[in-house]
Amino acid sequence: FFQKRSNPLKIGLLEFIGKSGQSRVGLHARRNSEEVQITDRKLIVPLDLLSLRAVEVRRNGVRDELLSVFQDIVRERRRPISVGRILMAHPEDALKRGDVMDAIANHTLFLGDGVDVEKAVRDDGTVALSLEKLRFLFCEDNFDENAMRNVIRFGKHGIHGLQEPAQGLPDELEARQFFVGGIRISIGPFVAVIEPQTTDPRVMHLAARILDGVRTSGIQTPRQVELFNMSLEDVKLLDLKVVLKLYQATREVQDMSDTIMNEHTIRHGVGFSEVVDVLGHPERIVHLMKSIAPTHKDTGANAILVGAGKYREVKWQRTANFQETNLPMLSAKVCASEPEHCVFGDKIPASVQPVSSKLRYVGREQNEGHVCASWGFPDPRVMEQMLRDGNGVFIAHALRARSDAHARSAPLLNEDRLTNSAEISHSKHTGFIPPPNDVYFDAQLFSAFQGLHAAGARFLMVRHRCEDAFDPGTELKAEVLEWDEKGFWLRPDAKEALEKIDTVISMYGSHVAGMEHVLKKQITMFGLRMKQRFGESIAFMHGKGPGVMKIADEVGEKLPELAKDFVNFSHITTPIPTIGVGIDAERFGQSPNFHPPAQVDFRAKDRLIRQKHMNDRSTINIFNIGGAGTLEEIALTLCSQKLYKNIPSPMIFVDPAGLGENGEHLWAKLAALIEDLAARKEVDLGSAEEGKRSIQLLQSYWANFVHIVDSYEDAADIIENFADDPVKYYLEIAKMPKSDLARALRESVSTFQETKFPMPDWLNMDRLLSDPRWEHSA
Repeated sequence: FFQKRSNPLKIGLLEFIGKSGQSRVGLHARRNSEEVQITDRKLIVPLDLLSLRAVEVRRNGVRDELLSVFQDIVRERRRPISVGRILMAHPEDALKRGDVMDAIANHTLFLGDGVDVEKAVRDDGTVALSLEKLRFLFCEDNFDENAMRNVIRFGKHGIHGLQEPAQGLPDELEARQFFVGGIRISIGPFVAVIEPQTTDPRVMHLAARILDGVRTSGIQTPRQVELFNMSLEDVKLLDLKVVLKLYQATREVQDMSDTIMNEHTIRHGVGFSEVVDVLGHPERIVHLMKSIAPTHKDTGANAILVGAGKYREVKWQRTANFQETNLPMLSAKVCASEPEHCVFGDKIPASVQPVSSKLRYVGREQNEGHVCASWGFPDPRVMEQMLRDGNGVFIAHALRARSDAHARSAPLLNEDRLTNSAEISHSKHTGFIPPPNDVYFDAQLFSAFQGLHAAGARFLMVRHRCEDAFDPGTELKAEVLEWDEKGFWLRPDAKEALEKIDTVISMYGSHVAGMEHVLKKQITMFGLRMKQRFGESIAFMHGKGPGVMKIADEVGEKLPELAKDFVNFSHITTPIPTIGVGIDAERFGQSPNFHPPAQVDFRAKDRLIRQKHMNDRSTINIFNIGGAGTLEEIALTLCSQKLYKNIPSPMIFVDPAGLGENGEHLWAKLAALIEDLAARKEVDLGSAEEGKRSIQLLQSYWANFVHIVDSYEDAADIIENFADDPVKYYLEIAKMPKSDLARALRESVSTFQETKFPMPDWLNMDRLLSDPRWEHSA
């Protein structure tokens, strides 16, 4: 560019793009009429910097406090402050109307489902978008000098605590006022420039901002716009449209777009996982994590902070408190690209380069373009603060941060502490010792992860190569798991399958000594029947342990291969996904099960939240042979259904061997007890005045949901009949009143909305409750 262009530079080829965030508080930078100069291979762009905020009257006259703070920062730091970016493009190179329409048809540009594309795309190729019905409120009381400094230095990353979204769009924008609102657009391999001029000549967009190509936020995340009414008249906002001009992105961006843009990403945004290609290249994350050491005595850092073309090591601090203070402090500076706190370009370690080089393409809220990789996951309060400052991705080994990792006397990981020969062999060849698994949730940590994820944080966990506890001598390869909104660590290749699931069968029971062959055969046939009945919407869930749980994993994973032995099921070509919800049972000698494609673990003392996690996602529960743990799971499941918190569905008890007293069914006495609880009783109070009173400890129909069977074939019959005609089941078998069913279904819908799982389609509440057969029931 510098070799081809003469001096002065033609103004028509250059646009100044204001810094995101500053214009939201009324600080506006604009080109003035002076010529752009090129000196020593540098562009000198003359600007006017002004504030649209109210001024403050003092004894020495009128003083604009925001500009004064800006001036103070420049004087104190003795260096320039970033106020924007430069766009160099010829206006004739902007996309024409036909180009824009083709991009929409090819799923590389999306304006939203309700937008009239013919009207939105104007004849000159610009796109005019209406304001969303929302506004971003600004808190003047919190805008003190410290907040002003943060916004000036960090832009949008420094605006926390000053701005909050609110529903509704004001009818009018008052005279000489500025307004922060939103538009929705999702952009592929293009660069969109928000034009300074809106469709109303009285209203300008404060900073003609760039919306980067590929880095799309998706259609659900609004892109903020900052408007100022220059006139002395009020302007109606409902008629106003913001205008965008589109340009082709660079060849590099277009090539990247070819690999990651599709109908899904243009709708939902391009995130960290798509850009880094966690599915296709998990080694990028695994190698990055090997630069982090377990204690400050080792070579390596406590954490590394990575952005697009920038990097920072975070050293080990003496205490956990020091570490938790240091990490977010540095993160904010790295997110703001402060030169003295980052290294750039070829100074970034080779193990980090494959990730850092891709982050410029991250979209959504764009905080996924900043990564914190640490030995263990930081405290949720620390991650929340870092998320506010712009760091949206957190990567750790399979453990949480522990206080002993910060102590001077913290033991190093060494071969004496390794649990199997595979780990020892791995450490000798690579110099890296895999950490033990320690990501066990309690109610507070699980809630924190879910809350942070909903706020935009993304979590990845690296589980290194280790021996398969269920198959000694076999090694499980290193893998990267992602936290899913449904509340699991998920293998990237299982994402698509999990999105299709709406029917979850929970498989309880662990003790199968001597019965492996019988149960394997029965559960195989059961799995084939369930797959044939529910297709891609079926999943098994279990407690992530041995016995029936292990068999369910094997059958689910190998179902296509097993189906080849049965003519009636040979058409089955996909597995049944399994979901493991475990506890830290390896502390008590139980082997950890890392096979389920979706998995999560809780502390043993937090079994209640673990059971709630399973019940809230289950459609039907099957209980096999088990002990105290299975009995606890039965009681909690029955209670949850009784309280109308989960789908009222069959509770099936399987005992193929007759392990009860005198060869009876193991759960026969439990079934009798539940029937007894549900029976009405006459109680003699021992007083002539009171006489006898009738009581019932459990509503009678709940006993009808209990099914005692000898095989999984019978269990499959019950489930198929229930799914084929739920109304018949509720009327004739369960004998549940319509009013109680309606209450239970409403509560279940609410529960599924919280868990992000869909309600099973065959249990559609409106269809069930409008069935005419209810009119003839008692």
